[in-house]
Amino acid sequence: MDLHQRINETAKGLTITPEMRRQARGNKMHLIVKMRPSDFLQLTTTNQESLEHIHKNCKKLEDYNRWANEGETVVMPLLDIDGKTGQIKSHEGRHRSAALACVGVKEIPVSIRIRPTEQHDEKYGYFKSKYDMKFEDLPDHIHGEYGRGILSKNDLTVVVDGWKNI
Repeated sequence: MDLHQRINETAKGLTITPEMRRQARGNKMHLIVKMRPSDFLQLTTTNQESLEHIHKNCKKLEDYNRWANEGETVVMPLLDIDGKTGQIKSHEGRHRSAALACVGVKEIPVSIRIRPTEQHDEKYGYFKSKYDMKFEDLPDHIHGEYGRGILSKNDLTVVVDGWKNI
């Protein structure tokens, strides 16, 4: 099974296009993991009201897949994470996560970019750390972007490890 097939197998109904992979690589994502849509939403919403609003207004999965195939959506779900604190700094994909949760899908593929620290720069070199980090460099816990939720690294399953492999 090639990489694209493996990623789409992980997606369980959510279309991940070759362009999305190209964008992930171009945006210096370091890995792709599987995680629960509920965890993704908890970590990227400001409060319970925001979470409920996203769930109430989720569109059909077919709509998101059509937009992906038409080239309207070119970025796969992602988390941009501070490599020292594990704090999420930005995200993409809440509505697709909600659409998956609405149809009972238990996992979503998420690309992760780890923002390098001095330790990463020392390990890989200043310029290379932006590219060469892997799952082992991810902090043990991911902290919600708006102070909601903490996710253990152990709750993630690696699909693709390393920027070079995306």
